[in-house]
Amino acid sequence: MVFITAGCLSEIQLDERSAIDLLKRALEVKPRDAQFMNMLGTSYLRSGQDLEAEQLFTSLLADNELSQTLWNSGWAGAVHEKLAIVKLRLGTEGNDVDRLNDARHLLQTADEFEGLTDVSPLRHGQIAAVDFSLGRYAQAVTGYERALSLLNNESTQRVWNSEMINKMKAEYTMELGQIYFIQGHKEKSELTMKLAIDHAKASSDPLLFKTMKAIYDNTIDGTEVDLGDFNEIRRIPLE
Repeated sequence: MVFITAGCLSEIQLDERSAIDLLKRALEVKPRDAQFMNMLGTSYLRSGQDLEAEQLFTSLLADNELSQTLWNSGWAGAVHEKLAIVKLRLGTEGNDVDRLNDARHLLQTADEFEGLTDVSPLRHGQIAAVDFSLGRYAQAVTGYERALSLLNNESTQRVWNSEMINKMKAEYTMELGQIYFIQGHKEKSELTMKLAIDHAKASSDPLLFKTMKAIYDNTIDGTEVDLGDFNEIRRIPLE
């Protein structure tokens, strides 16, 4: 039980390396524990080990007994969402249409458990990101616009602080600007991406601000930018 307790604490504190090691040992003690499998998959996701996270979450959902445990415990929606995030990353990196379609389906399935589509800017943004990656630009624009509208609601502002709201506004607005650029609306694109930079500045996150400026320069002027150090940004909240 020492491994199990330590693994839980490490995962909660986002010490991913320790969490992964300790949760693996915990699963040696309790190999079919849905909670620990979920926690290990989450640590894989947070540490960028997407293939490992994809394999673990997939096996968790494919097992009828474990899946029922997730349903009974109220974790099913979150696991579907996290697997969708992994598939979105892998699908975007590898231009894998099957993974991207899987991601969209998983997000919609998550809604069956959580009922978030009509109220959550995050869910609209997640699905819009999949549509963007799939080249479904009209659908992506609709999704991002809906997400941005919901971010201005008082109810949303009670859930997230202003820093998180501005981060989400920066991301969704920048991706809208990129779509406008792809569609040939350069002036509209430029104005939209400048607004995204303003949101990033308001978030008080210097790394996000630097990233938004780099994307703007790369899109509008074709400036080559090394984005290698910018992967510290967690583009989509996990919980």
